Amino acid sequence: MNGTDRLIKMKIDYSSVVGQKLKECDELMKDETKLNEVLDRLLPLEKQTRTAADAISTGRILVAIVKYCYVAKQWEYMNEHIVTFSKRRSKLKQAITKMMQEAYELVDKTPDLDTKLKLIETLRTVTTDKVRMIIEEGKTTSLFLINYLKFFVENELARETKNLADIYESQDKIKEAAEILQQLQVESCGTIDHREKLEFLLEQMRLFS
Repeated sequence: MNGTDRLIKMKIDYSSVVGQKLKECDELMKDETKLNEVLDRLLPLEKQTRTAADAISTGRILVAIVKYCYVAKQWEYMNEHIVTFSKRRSKLKQAITKMMQEAYELVDKTPDLDTKLKLIETLRTVTTDKVRMIIEEGKTTSLFLINYLKFFVENELARETKNLADIYESQDKIKEAAEILQQLQVESCGTIDHREKLEFLLEQMRLFS
């Protein structure tokens, strides 16, 4: 384990149990209608791994749940679970980061614009909350993990904010596109390089001109 998860001693190692359970779920998900059955198997196990501070196993379960929702084409389920998991303050940060990385990879695989917009908004909301939480917990979180998570969430938030603004602009919703970009205080994002910051600022100026 790394970062904050070093500060939380793992009580039980669930790696073998989770590995076996995920194999079973992979087989079940060959039938896309089995999603609810799969979730019924994984959610209780997720609680056990989280309670035992097994960050790696918890992350594997969260990633699998996002993946299974994608396979079953249940995007609303995916959004709901992303929000639910991220709100649990006891959730291990490493596990949440893994889940978010998996979800970000699926943005371009959404079946239609409405689904894409909903997923982007979910990820932007969760990511913004995570930045705030990282700052609030700075005194109890290792500097390494703070920097790592800030790099991940700030860069992904910037990417998806730009993505969303581009979509609005393509629909001739210039005001909405400008407002979305304006919400991103890119000047204060310490992990985004200067060239990319300048590109965001120029884009904001263009849309507001």
